[in-house]
Amino acid sequence: MFYRVLSQLVIIVLKVFFRKIYFNGEEHIPEKGALIIAANHPMAFADACILACFISRPLHFLVRGDVFRRGWKWFFRWTNQIPIYRFRDGFSNLRKNHLSFIKVQEALANQRAVLIFCEGNTKFQMRLQKVQRGTARLVFGTFEEKGVDDIYILPVGINYTSGSRFRFEIMIEIGTPLRQKDYLDEYRRDKSKGIQSLTKDLQSALRPLVVHIEDEKDDRWVLSWVDFQRELVRRNRFPVLEKNKDQFEIEKRWVEKINGLESAVRQRLGEMVEAWTSAPAFPLTQAGTTMTLGLLILSAPMALLGWALNFLPFYAAKWIAEAKVDKIEFCYPVRMGLFLVLGLVYYLILGVLLTIVFWPGILVIILIPALGYFSIIWLEEWRKSH
Repeated sequence: MFYRVLSQLVIIVLKVFFRKIYFNGEEHIPEKGALIIAANHPMAFADACILACFISRPLHFLVRGDVFRRGWKWFFRWTNQIPIYRFRDGFSNLRKNHLSFIKVQEALANQRAVLIFCEGNTKFQMRLQKVQRGTARLVFGTFEEKGVDDIYILPVGINYTSGSRFRFEIMIEIGTPLRQKDYLDEYRRDKSKGIQSLTKDLQSALRPLVVHIEDEKDDRWVLSWVDFQRELVRRNRFPVLEKNKDQFEIEKRWVEKINGLESAVRQRLGEMVEAWTSAPAFPLTQAGTTMTLGLLILSAPMALLGWALNFLPFYAAKWIAEAKVDKIEFCYPVRMGLFLVLGLVYYLILGVLLTIVFWPGILVIILIPALGYFSIIWLEEWRKSH
């Protein structure tokens, strides 16, 4: 119950903080049976939140053990989170991993879905890192310990169009699942080769699902170029959650063409893009707007009211996250989490206070966030029109 209620609240926050969420390949998700969702990991716990909200099956998560603090164990338990410890967490904590793996194996034996970030760490980049062997070891370990011989391994690519700018976009691509039973014969003959084969095939299955810049030195200018091209493509604002592969395929095609250029050509092109995008006249948004200037002016008081009424939780979350979090992978997720908590407290207090004054005041809990969302849309349209 708590999992479902929380996921609905998080969906609202996601639709505020992301302009578009493309979710493709849902038909590949097995409706029942033991399932491991193997995903890349560009943005800390935001990745888990997004998949938990938009995949219909309840998920169990393997998460960093150092976040499991006393006093919050109830939260991790109710949200199906299972700790996994690293060498840096100390040898005493590493020994706890045995119990964590048992919990995961039990979940799979009970035909549940488990989310694993198979790269082994989180790093914001438009690139698939090397898939670690931990996923394959867990697949075959569940066979050894629980006798489970038919686990689906579902590759999922998570792609963000930015890492920090407010209201960027997400492209979730779900591929065709691999099957544990297809690797069992090889695993029985040679355990090491069985693990190696599954890991290699998972890497190959994930690669088409991720926008992948081959050379890390090209990251900055390629991101600038793709960002500019993205703004030239007309996209419907609503619905925020959309099943549409066009944007992902366009961006992947752009990047693959760049990857195919010779090194010297890429370097020269990068220098040109860097010079162009740093110019004061560089166009950051597409021309034109869906609202006339007159309508924007008429609706400005409502937008200003929405901004003023939502200022406190929105900017408090922004300031705290930017002041306390250095890594790009964590800053935006922390900001969203803080906004969820601070917003709930703020709207509840405001609703109660207004209810004391006049009984319909409780409606403020719905009306004020709606006005805040309107002010965000208004500001985006205003920027487009100038």
